[in-house]
Amino acid sequence: MTQPRHAGFWIRAAALAADLFILAVPFQIIVFSITGTFEPTAVPWLESVYPIVTMVYFIYFHSSSLKATPGKYLLGIQVVRSRTGERITWPNATGRYFAEILSALLFFIGYFMAAFTKEKRTLHDYLARTVVIHRDGSN
Repeated sequence: MTQPRHAGFWIRAAALAADLFILAVPFQIIVFSITGTFEPTAVPWLESVYPIVTMVYFIYFHSSSLKATPGKYLLGIQVVRSRTGERITWPNATGRYFAEILSALLFFIGYFMAAFTKEKRTLHDYLARTVVIHRDGSN
């Protein structure tokens, strides 16, 4: 069995940017359709729903059979258990999501770890015992 190719910092950053775009566009369309402006503070209840939608999005897709959010899937990478390479569970994806918040709160150092660790793992990967790999071995 061949070793999986770990996904590096830049492809992971691009996947995250794609996911944030996928989340932001419908949100902005809804805000604009309600208020006629792109200012989310004009709809306080909707502004408080956005973080919940984001959380559900990441937890659902990471624990799904795709093993990836749409952004990761488009770039050919997936999140798996570090030792077995299996799909992560819903509780594991939930823990990974909250650990990712910790990675961001620490001046994003948790994310930058992917550029310097052997398996290209972030702080939240270590805490959740996950790794991000290429699906088919391509670059």
